[in-house]
Amino acid sequence: DHVALVALLEELGKPTIVAGARYIALNREKAEVAFWVIDEYQGLGLGSALLHHLGVIARNSGFKMLEADVLTENSAMLGVFRRSPWKTCFIQRSDIVRVIIALNDG
Repeated sequence: DHVALVALLEELGKPTIVAGARYIALNREKAEVAFWVIDEYQGLGLGSALLHHLGVIARNSGFKMLEADVLTENSAMLGVFRRSPWKTCFIQRSDIVRVIIALNDG
């Protein structure tokens, strides 16, 4: 089970995909999430918007938890998770931060 979302913006009069997010089920209650945003569109709130919509879809599909592994140096993505409306736990593992989001809150 998986879901993918994209963010479209108009460039030169044409819709262009500038960001994306997806989750892939790990089991019936937990899914792994991943995001990407083209460099020049970072900082516009696209990651936060995609996380919000992906989280709502996942919760409505019966998932209780989302998780992601984020490089410690990726402060922008860690900030997206910190601003999440759900209870979020951060576990430092060497150069990776495991992010766990509980979807029953928020």
